[in-house]
Amino acid sequence: LYGLLSLRELALLSLGFYAVGIAIGIGLAAARGWDLLWVGVAGALVSLFYTAPPLKLVHRGLGDIAVFLGFGPIMVLGAYFVQAREYDLEPLLVSIPVGILIALVLYVNEVPDRPADAAAGKRTLPVRLSKDTVVNLYAAAVALAFGLIVVFAVAGWIVRPTIIALAAAPLAVPVYRALKEWYDQPYALMPAMAKNIQLHLATGVLLILGYLIAIVADAAMDDPPFFLT
Repeated sequence: LYGLLSLRELALLSLGFYAVGIAIGIGLAAARGWDLLWVGVAGALVSLFYTAPPLKLVHRGLGDIAVFLGFGPIMVLGAYFVQAREYDLEPLLVSIPVGILIALVLYVNEVPDRPADAAAGKRTLPVRLSKDTVVNLYAAAVALAFGLIVVFAVAGWIVRPTIIALAAAPLAVPVYRALKEWYDQPYALMPAMAKNIQLHLATGVLLILGYLIAIVADAAMDDPPFFLT
């Protein structure tokens, strides 16, 4: 944006990072199982076509979905496979709320970028949608993320102590209020953008804590109560 790098320099830098990342992925696949390549290829393609033609996902209002996939299911399933040498439904389910919340980080950050994105042809959701729709969609996505945690935990599809992640939900309230009040004032919106990042971080940490509680309960008790399993 400020001309500190030429297009050629930026392209070479990007190719260098891709080469290192792909080499690490191939090394992990060779060590832990070649089925890991499926998520590696998926991650590389999502990353590449986020901006690259012909898909240019972010230009078509699909950037948030790409971030959901890349920083949710793809990342979690890849990390799980490296450790377990197999795929499983449970890490996929856990990754969905995390993916939704990290996509919302991008989503809220796109709000103050609307004029620049529109000028550059990036038809993000906040560019395409009205203020009320953008704000209500944020609230609906947060409700979906935490609703899924409740459903998955109560059903026993993920360990039940993960329901403590609901303690992070109130962090979404000031973000929602700021979107309604400061939608057209980027600098006033910045504290809410930071709070939105904290929402994602706190939820992830509490999900991990829920799993730690279940692991400790299983190790310490012969027959842990159902709410600790």
